[in-house]
Amino acid sequence: MAFAAPRKLLEFSQRGTPTRRIMGVGFTAVFWLLLCSKSVAFQASHELTVVIDPDKGALSGTDRILLSDVPQDLLPIGLHPRIRIQSLQVNGRPQAAVAGDSGLVVDLSGADRSMPIELILHFDGRFQDEAPVLPVNTDNPGYGVTGTISPRGTLLLGGAGWYPAIDGAVETLRVRVEAPEGWTAVTAGRSTGVATMAGKTVSSWQVDPPAERLALSVGRYTTTASQAGDIETATYLLSDDPRLADTYLKATSGYLSLYENQFGPYPFPKFAIVENFFPTGYGFPSYTLIGGRVLRLPFIVQTSLGHEIAHCWWGNGVRIDPADGNWSEGLTSYVAEHQYQEMDSAEAGRQHRRQLLRNYATIVAPREDFPLRRFTHRYNPLTKVVGYDKSAMVFHMLRQTLGDTAFQAGLRQLYATRLHQKTGWQDVQAAFEAVAGTNLSWFFEQWLDRAGAPTLWLADVQTATVSPKTYRVQGVLRQNPPFYRLQVPVTLSSQTSEAIVTVAIDGPAAPFQITVAGQPTRLAADPETHLFRRLTPAEIPASINKLKRNAPLLVVIPSDHITPEQQQAARTLASALGRREMTIAREKDLDFNQAPTHDLVVMGIPEHPRLKRALQDRVTLHPQGFDLNGEAYRAPTDCFFGVWPHPLSQEHTMAVMLYGNQRHLETIARKIPHYGRYSFLVFAETTNRVKGIWPTASSPLVYDWPSDPPGSP
Repeated sequence: MAFAAPRKLLEFSQRGTPTRRIMGVGFTAVFWLLLCSKSVAFQASHELTVVIDPDKGALSGTDRILLSDVPQDLLPIGLHPRIRIQSLQVNGRPQAAVAGDSGLVVDLSGADRSMPIELILHFDGRFQDEAPVLPVNTDNPGYGVTGTISPRGTLLLGGAGWYPAIDGAVETLRVRVEAPEGWTAVTAGRSTGVATMAGKTVSSWQVDPPAERLALSVGRYTTTASQAGDIETATYLLSDDPRLADTYLKATSGYLSLYENQFGPYPFPKFAIVENFFPTGYGFPSYTLIGGRVLRLPFIVQTSLGHEIAHCWWGNGVRIDPADGNWSEGLTSYVAEHQYQEMDSAEAGRQHRRQLLRNYATIVAPREDFPLRRFTHRYNPLTKVVGYDKSAMVFHMLRQTLGDTAFQAGLRQLYATRLHQKTGWQDVQAAFEAVAGTNLSWFFEQWLDRAGAPTLWLADVQTATVSPKTYRVQGVLRQNPPFYRLQVPVTLSSQTSEAIVTVAIDGPAAPFQITVAGQPTRLAADPETHLFRRLTPAEIPASINKLKRNAPLLVVIPSDHITPEQQQAARTLASALGRREMTIAREKDLDFNQAPTHDLVVMGIPEHPRLKRALQDRVTLHPQGFDLNGEAYRAPTDCFFGVWPHPLSQEHTMAVMLYGNQRHLETIARKIPHYGRYSFLVFAETTNRVKGIWPTASSPLVYDWPSDPPGSP
């Protein structure tokens, strides 16, 4: 695919909107209205006014709804039980509010449905979910918050049921939000103005069809607006930071231009970057909501921002159908994080794919795995790896199967035919089949409907001399059941050349042979990591991710006394890793002759000889500090954290944390899980200075010849 590297995004932003954008957002609205005219969907036009009271954690509102072509007498309206209906009128006549399964039910049997029907609802409610200030564990990115109104800020998700929503209708909304002076509201659609009067700030928004259930953010925002072609762009920051706003607006323009060229016209009138008052990373139709601490991390503009903008095409533009799985997270990850790495260099792309395989092998135990089609949303590391990482690899393998041109055409076909419609994996399959002109059932069935991944290895490798300078190598590619249908590239390298063949395998074994000029040095199957497979233990470096599992954790202190700082750091680390069970003990109180039942974290220099030997001379620990990769660390604020296989159990993991000053222990413990793919970390005070991955020993897909093999000429 013709992807642009992230470092070129600022150049992209100055090129203007691509000509392929044809008709912009107007095209989207016309397309949707034409689609709806052929369906039975009815119309609902809202004039919604909401008053936010941060001090009381409450809202009140009025919604005037005009309905056209309603097909039924009993109309369900979505509202959360926290919302109380103060009054309800149907064509000016009061009606009692009757509770329904998802809110209330309005009786329209007495209304003339040949004319528009007017509903007027007055309502109020409290939304006081506890929003975290400095959360320890971030596995659930929403922290269980669906609706919160507070002096820190307001967030009401679409699923919070904070206003009357009519499922099944094509909805248009004019939204007016009243808040204290200086508090601005942001939602989907386009802004029609912000005004302050009489101690109130009023934010107005127009949301044209097709409108999903709206989310709403309200805060003391400083707004900076710009344009990317004919798309409005803006930042809503909780502090006045012109440099940050400019950085995000320029990068946004670049991403929009990049993705329009790849997929088709941007489907919304604006894109905004909105700062949240607690850590989140949401992508909504036409804006992203990112926590303030995260927003200011230097790498976010080159990674997460592009991911959330890509969601405007995949997930918010072409919507997911939960009944047929969530494909959008994998596709968005592939066209964002993987794309950026791949275009930095081919090796960076390979390393990124390799890390996805490591994540899977480390976090997803075979007994806990599940089919990709069953993924709906992320709520822990396991679901994230299956729904994001495995899914991204499925799209990569689809690209390898079809070729770049057909894959790109398939994405454009999917976008053109499924925009603003609920879309499942079967629709994704249909789009690519239409472009490729072939049945892809075998591909989607084996990758979506099975749990697990293939296990492959090379066997029976033999070498024969064809001529003094030519060699023929033959071998067998094998896999364990259940068998996958795969096209596996196999590369034979020699001292002077390289030869590549593709081995087709759909059963237990596939023989192959390759001829190469020069003495063979290495035989490798899938050297570029184009296939999703389960790595063997020898291919998986110990990593912090191996500590992220729901199993008991034992924190060991190799000293006579356990300090309060050590206790708090142990609790924080266990919580940050998602561990529900944690025990802290002195090393001298443990019996290492018993088989371990816990993963182990040693806070200090281990005393037991077998624990010391597990460090494998990769790091040397001293009472005054530590030596790592030839570097000596002796400052009292230096901290080391490293992970190894447990020396007493193949089923468990051991980590060692060495520190001088205990004052920063808890802060460091909170940060460690964010570096999940790494084997070791070095912190100076609370700042990470060094991170790395231990080398792996071998791979069953690699066969190396000795540098001077017996019998060689």
